Amino acid sequence: MTKDKNQDIDEVVEEFDEKIEEISTDKFPCPSCGGNMAFSPTEQKLQCPYCKTVVDIENESIEVKEYHLAEAEEMASHNWGNEKIVIKCSNCGGETVMDSSMQAQFCSFCGSSHILKTDENIGIKPETILPFSLDAKKSKDKFKKWIGGKFFAPKEVKQKHTLNRLQGIYIPFFTYDADSTTAYTAKRGVYYYTTHTSQVNGKMVTKRIRHTRWTTVRGVYAQYYDDVLVNSSKNMDDAMIKKIGGFDLRKLLPYKPEYMSGFIAEKYSLSLDEGWQKAKNQIDNQIDQGIRMQVGGDEFRLVNKSTNYGDIKFKHILLPMWMSAYKFKEKAYRFLINGQTGQVNGEYPKSALKISLVVLSVILVGAVAFFFLSRQ
Repeated sequence: MTKDKNQDIDEVVEEFDEKIEEISTDKFPCPSCGGNMAFSPTEQKLQCPYCKTVVDIENESIEVKEYHLAEAEEMASHNWGNEKIVIKCSNCGGETVMDSSMQAQFCSFCGSSHILKTDENIGIKPETILPFSLDAKKSKDKFKKWIGGKFFAPKEVKQKHTLNRLQGIYIPFFTYDADSTTAYTAKRGVYYYTTHTSQVNGKMVTKRIRHTRWTTVRGVYAQYYDDVLVNSSKNMDDAMIKKIGGFDLRKLLPYKPEYMSGFIAEKYSLSLDEGWQKAKNQIDNQIDQGIRMQVGGDEFRLVNKSTNYGDIKFKHILLPMWMSAYKFKEKAYRFLINGQTGQVNGEYPKSALKISLVVLSVILVGAVAFFFLSRQ
């Protein structure tokens, strides 16, 4: 590369550093120009934002560990692979983990600028991560299409919605494994039929009548549950996450700090025990279904059950989402984009004028219909 070209790149790097709001980590210097490289969802590699050089992420064999729940805090690693800091929003209390070289300008959860660095422990290192597949540009296009299809959204929102605070953030989840043994008492209902003949309107009519014969069944149902997924963020509503669709967890990769370069991660706000309680609720429903299949019959009633769990293990994983909060008439609205599939869901304001026009139109159509019907 010539000296003049080197000078041009240096100028681009300097200009870029002046404009961006969040500076990506300096742990991955570009081999061509020395700039800070960030993970590119498009390339699935590290990419320099200045000279566009790409570098492969070496996916050498890394052991993914699952920790016994009772010993997790003592045994699990808290080293995320490079220097991390925790910032906390004084408005909503949300905590995020980021590289020490990044500068946060706003809270990803509520949009507040009242954020500060804390001395909080960054928490247990993730064991696996699902890298972003969708970049910022495509995410903005997805949101524009989504909001454009909302009839009741005000025109100003569709034309002037602000996406300058769109942030790629990894949301924390726990997965749990456990052995379960359930002793139960249930009622099994089996159908049987009888015929009944009677006289109806002078004719003999035979009917087939269904009955249920109930039998008490006692037994033991044993099952191993693997990777029960639990959202470990108190800032992200389970229902809202569900609305942006699921993730293909077969594409999870062992955690490497390169995948986080240029992104942030929410610090899990659910304790390991709280997460296990949520996992048990999921498992409990599956146990009921398993007992139902084991008991058989045409109908089923579960009288009581008692479950013992053993060999409970967990791991911390990160899943990708694009998130932003935008303001309309001083009220904040938040939307989420699945960082793997691009599915969008969120909150948006409703135009009072559009709603009023629709209501008036319905009333008018009803009045016209009543007028013509009453003249017939």
